[in-house]
Amino acid sequence: MSKFLLHLYSIYEGICRTLILLMTIFVIASVFLRYIWGITFIWAEESITMLFIASSFYGAVLCIHEKEHIGIDFFYQKFSPKIRQLMDIVIDLVIVFVQFYMIKLSLFWISKVGNVPSKGLKVPIKFFYSMVPISCLIIFIYCVIRIIIHILSLLPKKQHVEGV
Repeated sequence: MSKFLLHLYSIYEGICRTLILLMTIFVIASVFLRYIWGITFIWAEESITMLFIASSFYGAVLCIHEKEHIGIDFFYQKFSPKIRQLMDIVIDLVIVFVQFYMIKLSLFWISKVGNVPSKGLKVPIKFFYSMVPISCLIIFIYCVIRIIIHILSLLPKKQHVEGV
């Protein structure tokens, strides 16, 4: 199971790297076209903005996976490993509840304004806005898996008694 999750993670990381690469190429091309020939494409500017937002939301999943989200660990390091695991469970539960609420709100938001076409690309804005609930759902799943792993590690190991 862990090899499967690591494989999915590497695919996801590749997608995020591709988003950043595309954004970089678009920015360089856009700056070059604007300052050399005075040409600006609205669809390119909108694409750059959406790629930046997508890399931020999808990058948040990578931060959750790598435990690189903002945290103050001065007091955390002073506790025993069991207390730290309990604190990790509480932190992940808070993240799960926030993500659940974000999914609920973003789906409501998309249902209200999602059919409006974007100005540059002329596609329904719901395709861009969908990155919010997708990234929140992936974070939700990661945190639930981590909670289960922490709970299982806190349970006492069964001792096999031979010769009874």
